[in-house]
Amino acid sequence: MVKHTAESYREAALAHLKLALSLHHDLAAYGAAHYWAGLAVECMLRAWRRLAHAEFDSRHDLVALARAARFHQVVGPDLAPLVSTALGEVAVRWSNDHRYRPARLIERWLRDQGLDRHVAGDKLKYSSTCIIDAAQTIVQMGARRWPSTTN
Repeated sequence: MVKHTAESYREAALAHLKLALSLHHDLAAYGAAHYWAGLAVECMLRAWRRLAHAEFDSRHDLVALARAARFHQVVGPDLAPLVSTALGEVAVRWSNDHRYRPARLIERWLRDQGLDRHVAGDKLKYSSTCIIDAAQTIVQMGARRWPSTTN
């Protein structure tokens, strides 16, 4: 069995974010982009959590992962408000269950959550843009502050 390391989670976060960007911008696959952007954030938070704790937490609660990873301390007090906003955006728009949903059901889920109110045009594209922008903030900040001597 392959054991995930902090570094493997970090690498996965960067790869998933790149995939999300490509799905969104190149293929207009907004449902898939939406899922992979959230997964990129989860991986970056798991990477930082793994540095702090050896045990694995199987929940997909991004806010709890950020807290356990002490991510706001990682980014520092000046950037913590920006990270909090970005994390909130991803946390309300992403569910690990999106991996089982086609785009039309992700769009329905967003509607049921009240996240498409007052959005004109392609609601899933709008949400994908929101979550990708927020994911970039979190993943890039986590990557920039990554210690150079991790396994």
